[in-house]
Amino acid sequence: INYIHISIHEIWLRTLIDICHAEERLQTTMNSPENDLQLLCDNLAEAGSFYESSLIQMPTRLSIDDNEHSIDATFDFERAYCDIRSSIIHQFYELIHTIYQYDLGMISFDLLGKRMLSMMAKRFSTISSKINDIQQSCFDGDTQTLWCLSFNRFLCDIIASVIERIVRNLPLDKTTWQDRLNEMSWRDGFTEQMFIRFRHIIDFVCTRLHSKKTTKKNINIDEELAILQYLASSLITIPPSIPRMFFQKLQQTVVKLVVSPNENEDRPVHESDALLPVQIHGEIDATYHQLPLRTVKQVFVEVLTSQEMNKKTKTKVSTLDQITDDDSYREAKASLFSAGSSLSKITDNENDHYENVILNEELKDNRFHAGFILHLGTVTHYNIHVRVSFEDNNGQRWTNVAEKTICIKLNNRRQNRSAVATRPSLQQIRSTGATN
Repeated sequence: INYIHISIHEIWLRTLIDICHAEERLQTTMNSPENDLQLLCDNLAEAGSFYESSLIQMPTRLSIDDNEHSIDATFDFERAYCDIRSSIIHQFYELIHTIYQYDLGMISFDLLGKRMLSMMAKRFSTISSKINDIQQSCFDGDTQTLWCLSFNRFLCDIIASVIERIVRNLPLDKTTWQDRLNEMSWRDGFTEQMFIRFRHIIDFVCTRLHSKKTTKKNINIDEELAILQYLASSLITIPPSIPRMFFQKLQQTVVKLVVSPNENEDRPVHESDALLPVQIHGEIDATYHQLPLRTVKQVFVEVLTSQEMNKKTKTKVSTLDQITDDDSYREAKASLFSAGSSLSKITDNENDHYENVILNEELKDNRFHAGFILHLGTVTHYNIHVRVSFEDNNGQRWTNVAEKTICIKLNNRRQNRSAVATRPSLQQIRSTGATN
């Protein structure tokens, strides 16, 4: 194992340790029997320092191996998540510390406290906007990662709304926040225990604040700040899980994917209406086969196809669906086969129609093989996109680990009878595939 590989693992493990220590400090306060604001502030400050440490030691860019042509690994999402989590903890610290100073009589709410709270509400709104930008940039992320981002945005939004309710006497709609909570509940990562606790907190805060009179002279600011302090200390001590996307870039360096026929090879264009075997070969670098946090157990190969009629008009059609018998325009037809299996499956009617073909392959000596028979039609080109996903020994799915696209070019000349007569038979295709 070379030094570069070890350094990447060390960066990930040290970052994970810092994040776990940070969230552990917050949970320590939650498990404390006493409602000690000073202890909570100290733990928030310590948790924030752990997240700042993770940002310092995580490089902006790092080469994944010694190959000079290798694509550098960028940690944009990982740094962005640690940054927003650090900002949230810092703002919760400022909020709870301000309330604590008010309780000690060190600040006046009308002269200083109200202004400080208003500034915090704007900062929470700014963090929420940043989280929304991150969500938009990883729209194809897994559901657990999207939930982690929604969770942190929920914290910022509800705190900002409650502060606005106290400072400016704006309405606080309980139904709105219950709907936001229900929307998060179906996502991967939200446990039933967390949902029940969130619902109790929202019911309590919204009910108590809604029952208060809106006339300024009748507002009991001490009680409302106590409600705000309860909300802040309850929310920040609920630990979110680490986003799954946090680990995916390390997994993306694992697979060497080869799809044959290769468009770079010196091959003649393929005749239309032919049967073309497409082979998929993958190998996992032995260095990464057993990572510190998981072991690859199964491989999923997904095949998507599109077609181009001509240079001016491009149409993307699922070539594994809606097969027609029109001789003048025939889409592609494909069937999968795995290594060592019979190619007779291509004659089965049940395998004629697919939208996204997914083949589950087990690893053998860090390698996997798959393939399919592509029945070429009469269009100009076929684009075949192969995408690989993994499942680890914990049953966790890692999507879009490796991908490759190849282009199959067809001979547009109208076939004569001799060409049709010499087209390879199905039996010949089976023999060819069995020897590969």
